[in-house]
Amino acid sequence: MVGFHDFSSGQDKSFGIFVCASDGDVELESVEAIGSEGQIELLGAIVHESSAGFVGADNGFPPAVIVGAEIVDISGAVVSTPCEEAAPETRTQVVVGVTKTGSAGGTIEGVRINHQGGSLDVDGYVIILCGDEMERCEDFAPEG
Repeated sequence: MVGFHDFSSGQDKSFGIFVCASDGDVELESVEAIGSEGQIELLGAIVHESSAGFVGADNGFPPAVIVGAEIVDISGAVVSTPCEEAAPETRTQVVVGVTKTGSAGGTIEGVRINHQGGSLDVDGYVIILCGDEMERCEDFAPEG
């Protein structure tokens, strides 16, 4: 579960998901929310390949932490990082962009990464963008 309660840097947020290829290169096509609720929208995704400087959760889409790095749109991006390697020299992330579309915030429950020949469901990946009054985010409320 990942989320944001501070929107002083804008409504758009980025969330990174590591991916790899188990049977040779995989060409990606798109990303979609498996389920969503509230005032939240999936903006799309980019693919970032690097040996360092990865995205957990960050402000903006694409996030500033990887601006200037090798990033490409998800459509047509190729994942070649082998799943069999315990510590590959280069790792690949699908960085999903999400925006809060209203004051109540929202939740995305699971992300589907579509690729040639199928899809990968990241079922347990929950994204929360808190509402202005901390709706959906009671557990994330800042102390004070």
